[in-house]
Amino acid sequence: MENFISVVILETTNLSTGVKSTEETFIQVLGNSEDEVREKSIIYGKSCENVYENHLGEKLQVSFVKVDDINPVLREKFDNDIKELYSRSFQNNHIE
Repeated sequence: MENFISVVILETTNLSTGVKSTEETFIQVLGNSEDEVREKSIIYGKSCENVYENHLGEKLQVSFVKVDDINPVLREKFDNDIKELYSRSFQNNHIE
């Protein structure tokens, strides 16, 4: 089995106000193939679905959206107490 990093996208909707936020969750998954890791990641994402109340008494709904990306872990061993797990490149984006 190989180590993979999977990016799971979740969306939280405030059922009182309609305000939505998106969360990227990075998980490490063991698998024999990208397809197997995708299946495990979907199961994980769906397990995050929930409705709960925040501190203001508003109901929030967490929904699984998709598995955005899957890649093998970049490095298996630590180098000077650091282990690079995952890297993404962006084009035409301004990051502040």
